[in-house]
Amino acid sequence: MDVSCEIAGPDGILFWFSCSAPSSCSRDGSNGSPTGRPRKRGSAPRCSALREIFSRFCAFLRLFFPVNPQNHKALAYGTFRLALGVVELMHGLVRLPALAGFAAGMAKQFQGTILPGWFVYSFGSILPFLEGLIGLALILGIFTRWTLAAASLLMSILIFGTCLRSDWNIVGLQVIYVIAFFIALFLLEHNHYSVDRIIRREQA
Repeated sequence: MDVSCEIAGPDGILFWFSCSAPSSCSRDGSNGSPTGRPRKRGSAPRCSALREIFSRFCAFLRLFFPVNPQNHKALAYGTFRLALGVVELMHGLVRLPALAGFAAGMAKQFQGTILPGWFVYSFGSILPFLEGLIGLALILGIFTRWTLAAASLLMSILIFGTCLRSDWNIVGLQVIYVIAFFIALFLLEHNHYSVDRIIRREQA
């Protein structure tokens, strides 16, 4: 007798479990002998118990891997949002130990532009904190919609400054970030693995 169970994981991969009972056990309770008479009492109850145990095991697995074809989209979005968050967070963290030097270097880069040095220095002093907050919010998936909007706005400001310096190679890289934020905002309906999702469930 073969007992099998199929479940789909969050990534859409199908898991298949199979269990075989001894050949002396068949679905009708016989032992598989030509006469159809059981050779030993209790064979049928053992088969029934085996099926029951395996069914309960499959039911338990489905609690963690529900059969839902949309799960892989939610997982893909979650990993994409996590990657964006890590990039933004690390942009801010690595600049904090040398914050004054970073701000001074940024002000030096904008010498000769219409932006005054004190303004660029002040902006450079708060930029790592803004990047860190945006990155942390994306990693946790909290206020995701407004965080992505803020990230796009911040990147637009950086693009404006980079255009003043005529550093078009960096502008191209910054536009890639804007596209990534756009994709994340456009596919926000798949933001299931997030704090936002937990909050919505508690409010419902």
